[in-house]
Amino acid sequence: MTEAGSDTRGWLFGSGVDLVLGCGVGSMALMLAQGIFGQDALAAVIPGALVILVFALPHYGATLIRVYEDPADRGKYRVFSVWATLAVASAFVASLSSSLFGSLLLTLYLTWSPWHYTGQNYGIALMLARRRGVAVTPVVKRVVYTSFAASFALTVFAIHSGQPEGSYAPVSYGGTVFELLPIGIPHAWVGPSIVVLGAVYLVTTALSAVWLVRSAGLRAAAPALVLMATQALWFSIPVPLRHWELAGPDSVFRHVYTPYGFLWIAGCHALQYLWITTYYAAQSETVATALKAESGAGAQVESRGRAWRRRVRFLGKAALMGYAIWIVPALLFAPGLLGRLPYESGLAVMVAAMVNLHHFVLDGAIWKLRDGRVARILLRSAPPVDSTGRPEALDAPTRVPWLRRGLQGLGALALAYGVLMFWVDDFGFASAMSRGDTVRAERALDRLALLGRDGPGRRTELGRRLARDGDPAAARGQLLRSVELAPTARGYQSLGLLHEQAREWQDAATAYDSALALAPDDVAILSRAGRAWLETGRIDRAVPLLERAVALAPNDNRIRWDLGRARREADVTSQAQKPER
Repeated sequence: MTEAGSDTRGWLFGSGVDLVLGCGVGSMALMLAQGIFGQDALAAVIPGALVILVFALPHYGATLIRVYEDPADRGKYRVFSVWATLAVASAFVASLSSSLFGSLLLTLYLTWSPWHYTGQNYGIALMLARRRGVAVTPVVKRVVYTSFAASFALTVFAIHSGQPEGSYAPVSYGGTVFELLPIGIPHAWVGPSIVVLGAVYLVTTALSAVWLVRSAGLRAAAPALVLMATQALWFSIPVPLRHWELAGPDSVFRHVYTPYGFLWIAGCHALQYLWITTYYAAQSETVATALKAESGAGAQVESRGRAWRRRVRFLGKAALMGYAIWIVPALLFAPGLLGRLPYESGLAVMVAAMVNLHHFVLDGAIWKLRDGRVARILLRSAPPVDSTGRPEALDAPTRVPWLRRGLQGLGALALAYGVLMFWVDDFGFASAMSRGDTVRAERALDRLALLGRDGPGRRTELGRRLARDGDPAAARGQLLRSVELAPTARGYQSLGLLHEQAREWQDAATAYDSALALAPDDVAILSRAGRAWLETGRIDRAVPLLERAVALAPNDNRIRWDLGRARREADVTSQAQKPER
């Protein structure tokens, strides 16, 4: 059902809004701006945290409203709203106790995520094509589907190759107890597979474009074609670029396909989701727009106002629910409450995996164009009519007011908590550290601990700053607190440096060994561990560590000098231990 007075030729909100938000033109513009001005310039205007807060989190809430707000929908999707939800929640709890299980969950999330994005692009492309009169035959539908599926397959091969780091998105989960566990497709197979899949993708994409345009003309097929271009920019293009390193140091793509750039892809996907769910929610709530459009211009103005209020109300509810689903689990399972894993050491990653997997499961169940109600709203550019020719009313959802208000209140509390945490972290700890005010920084950390967000990274940062400022006792306290919260290589390395400065070589060597257990190939830790053991007289421990460091960094003269010294002392010891004849 379309708003009175709007462009009704197959669009939801009108050509401009639909192309920018729904088809990806806005995403293309952001990519162009990032390529021209660079990541830093855009991030200074719109920080990554703001992208997540304003765009990403509310779109999860939109799914929750769609499934849980109406008792009829909760019953209809009971398998997903209850049992699948319990399964995902149980997996989340189990992941916090097992790094292996959590890593498997993370891998599932990262593999499924591109398919979720791809499926949304594919579904919206076909929806807009059908709304605009394009005849999508079963053959055309299969070819279009193959195009999008091949694009996704390219990404899967990149993620699960023998060298997955940077082969699709330059994102790392270092510093957490979880890691991506790729299938390990041999690297030699990845290149030929990309060539084959790329050929399938190019052929099916070209055929899809030709058949869609022939069916109803370029103007009618334009939204679907733009979505196919968006899919290419998000998934098809970055894979060969990164695999074969085709983008030079000054290339525009170097500034686009960065961690911040992929964050914006996620943000534009969320905007796309909010665009269509807002339309669906407003249209399914009332038919007042279509009914009042019959009475003249005054009714049209009133109808527009009501439609606007419905949309704003829906977006507000979606935002509150999105904040709740992200913040409440992280708060409940913070160290000191129901969990032991600090937020920055992996709890945040598992919350992201849990929320997204739950979102993927629900989303796949509720948005099916063969569903009568969904098709009735999304595939028609004019309201359905009854036997009298008047607009047919959609079933008004029944709701439980107290439950709705309770969930919205929980979302408001979650938002207040998130704002407070952001204030304490950014304007408390980060600001104090930038000024060198370690006293205020420590107070901010203590407040973050009360909020369930104490973490080893911030404690290590403060400890290193205290050591530089000449307060080794306070620095040691912060570093010990850091490794107590969660063992990290950087925390143990910093503790070793502190002992080294005090010439406490045995304690330094022990701390460095603990760091090596977490980062066995870190050259700096290997060399310092070897030097510390050398100072304690344990040549047998020093030589293997320094040999490993030299193998990893053969041009480092300091490490080679330490190794030579260790070998000379080993020879002297060996000669002294030889029996006299």
